[in-house]
Amino acid sequence: QLSATTIKQRATGYGNATKVQVRNAVLSVFPELEPRKKELTSTADESDAIAISIVGGGYQVPKAKANPRRKKSKQ
Repeated sequence: QLSATTIKQRATGYGNATKVQVRNAVLSVFPELEPRKKELTSTADESDAIAISIVGGGYQVPKAKANPRRKKSKQ
């Protein structure tokens, strides 16, 4: 069993992702669904189901590299 937070984390890289972010992650994995973007927006359950299936199949969004320009905090 996978929690909603786990699905969001693995699909988008962010555990508190919105439905739109999950839909966009699905579209990035399956660009052929782009013509159905409006339809996927109105029925978010379909993109959620696709996200569950790709995460269940082992997909995980690649981790972003740290920004080298980012200032390091002083401790």
